[in-house]
Amino acid sequence: MKWLSQSGNISEKEAGVLVSNNSVSSDVKNKKIDLSDNARKVLEKRYLRRNEKGVIAETVEEMFERIAKTVAAPDAPYRDTRISEVEFYNLLTLKKFFPNSPTFTGAGTPMGQLAACFVLHI
Repeated sequence: MKWLSQSGNISEKEAGVLVSNNSVSSDVKNKKIDLSDNARKVLEKRYLRRNEKGVIAETVEEMFERIAKTVAAPDAPYRDTRISEVEFYNLLTLKKFFPNSPTFTGAGTPMGQLAACFVLHI
């Protein structure tokens, strides 16, 4: 997360990540998600996963964890994905980064569709 704090947009403290000896601690997750009532309603209506009966089956925190895990997965060949998961989770819960809607709805699903559009060679 140090690269992000160096950009001047966010501090290491804001990201909820501790940096010591040039290594990121993977156990520091943001515990407070500050969302308005309206934001929570939008998440409930559009993005929280539902069970087969249509009842909401995950919390807002679980949704952010699902997204963070999916977005961090491609880091596996290069670094410990648990660190990436915490970094993405903190970016999401601090409202510093939100991916597109298909990522919110498709992350962690069998289809796994994260793209909003496709370019086809014609």
